[in-house]
Amino acid sequence: MGNDGNGKALRDLLPVFVLLTTGIVFLPAIHNDFVTWDDNAALAGNLNYRGLGMTELRWMFTTFFMGHYQPLAWLTFGGDYILWGLNPLGYHLTNVVLHAANAALFYFVALRLLALSKIDENRWRLRSGACVAALFFALHPLRVESVAWATERRDVLSGLFFLAAIIAYLKAATSEAEAAYSKWIAVALVAYLLSLLSKATGMTLPVVLVILDFFPLKRVGWSADGWFGKAARKVWIEKLPFAVLAGAAAVTAVMAQYLSGAMKTVAGHGPLQRVAQASFGLLYYLGKTFFPARVYPMYDLPRDFSPWEPVYVGSFLVVVAITAVLFVARRRRPALFAAWIYYTALIAPVAGIAQSGSQIVADRYSYLSCLSWSLLVGAGAIYAWRRYFRQNGFARWAAPLAAGVVLVMLGLLTQRQIAVWRDSETLYRYVLAYTPRPSKTAFNNFAGLLAEDGRFDEAIAYYQRALEIDPRFDDARSNLGNALAAQGKTEEAFAQYREALRLNPNSLITHHNFALTLARHGRIDEAIEHYRKALEIEPRFLEGHNNLGLLLAAKGRYGEAIDHYRKALEIDPTFPLAHVNLGDVLIAEGHRQEAIEHFQKALEFEPDLASARSSLAKALAAEERSGAAAGR
Repeated sequence: MGNDGNGKALRDLLPVFVLLTTGIVFLPAIHNDFVTWDDNAALAGNLNYRGLGMTELRWMFTTFFMGHYQPLAWLTFGGDYILWGLNPLGYHLTNVVLHAANAALFYFVALRLLALSKIDENRWRLRSGACVAALFFALHPLRVESVAWATERRDVLSGLFFLAAIIAYLKAATSEAEAAYSKWIAVALVAYLLSLLSKATGMTLPVVLVILDFFPLKRVGWSADGWFGKAARKVWIEKLPFAVLAGAAAVTAVMAQYLSGAMKTVAGHGPLQRVAQASFGLLYYLGKTFFPARVYPMYDLPRDFSPWEPVYVGSFLVVVAITAVLFVARRRRPALFAAWIYYTALIAPVAGIAQSGSQIVADRYSYLSCLSWSLLVGAGAIYAWRRYFRQNGFARWAAPLAAGVVLVMLGLLTQRQIAVWRDSETLYRYVLAYTPRPSKTAFNNFAGLLAEDGRFDEAIAYYQRALEIDPRFDDARSNLGNALAAQGKTEEAFAQYREALRLNPNSLITHHNFALTLARHGRIDEAIEHYRKALEIEPRFLEGHNNLGLLLAAKGRYGEAIDHYRKALEIDPTFPLAHVNLGDVLIAEGHRQEAIEHFQKALEFEPDLASARSSLAKALAAEERSGAAAGR
């Protein structure tokens, strides 16, 4: 009895072991910096999410910023900002905690699915298999991008609710009482909604639930009525609310990508290319799951993507062959067929079928899709132990020893990959050194680091290399314009800005860059027009309002300038330059006392701001002279 109690206590500690092990392996990520691949725009340079007031919440639930609708992810970032400011440690720590929680949740998903599959009746072996599955998922280097990249919070957060929805659904499907069934279906729906509000990746959950109904639940496809008989009717009806949520999420995701300019049209990326990319991706993630010697953060689509290249034709044929073989064997090997269909369903939306961005594959897309392979690894561990290693002696420990060695190796590879994300320079140097195909994104972003250091000749060479890879890369053209302008090559810079806007008329950053350069060369009216266009694209563009105010004030249009300064301060009341600029215009308009208040506020937020000190001193001196004159 005592031994049984001790054994039960040890089994109950397994999910805690999974959670702590995952947290320890990923803990080095907290020492990583933000990187200039989206972190700078989404977090370090984005004022809109900083806090949880009504203004921030309204923005979070209405924005398609950077091509995503992810209000819950923004909520967590807002909480991070309240706790940590802009210290990257806190943002990375939240990601690590969420990923560790996902590992523990997946342990329970795996345990329930392994038990339902009847692979073994022994509770200890089932729990051990679930532990292996959870750790294989959690410690794999393919998970690093979703965890160590701060901006990809949406992966781990949506994954949390996705796994919770599956657990709730499995409880509903195995409930005998109608009340319990209804309760758990409701819980699954709420969890699914929260997952979709974190990221739209989980839109394929209704398909996943049908797969679970096929195996291991055997609610459809196994009875005499087949898939659409009377017994299966309830199964299909209960999927309707999930399908409605999935449809809404799909429409929202497409809209967000389209409005951001990230969505590729069928004309630019045709059906054959999409099928070729999806086939390549299916084999790529599968191969990297079991042979993860090196993974690549940036793996770009080739500029001239021909679906007839041998690698894509071969990938398509292999995918078709695997699907056909597993379909034929679906009764004898239902677990393999279910795992393959699950994997295909989760990969399809992000593997080229609805292409957005420049990547052909991306590690982050494996976060939920490869859960089925981890589950099969756990099942394989149970089968191997029961079939080959149950006898006494060393053989009895061969299976757990082998599993331990594999998991340790994965953990070491993962920590090596976490170091790749240490900072921007480390990340881009790794990509440029090891990625099989040259990455335009890495060339562009590394050039940005060089430009920040004033190494403009080198930066220009890297921008040009990015444009050799993709002449339609508008961000690189805009950045090249900045580098040329810094070298005094103004007309060449203007040409790059114009071409960038021809390629992408809704580029906020290009309008901003063009306006800055125009203003520096006295072309104020043109600069004003570009700032107006930038503010049409993003009405809460802080620098846009402040800089437009400066240009309008220079033209003597003080009333309009004041309006834009006030809008800037609505966005960020702590922005000292807007306080100073507003104060200067208020002085010109004769509102000296209000101006003094703004100069004082600027110094509260930045005590060493020279322009605020100078303007305040002049305003106080004028106030003193005015008072003295009134006294006489």
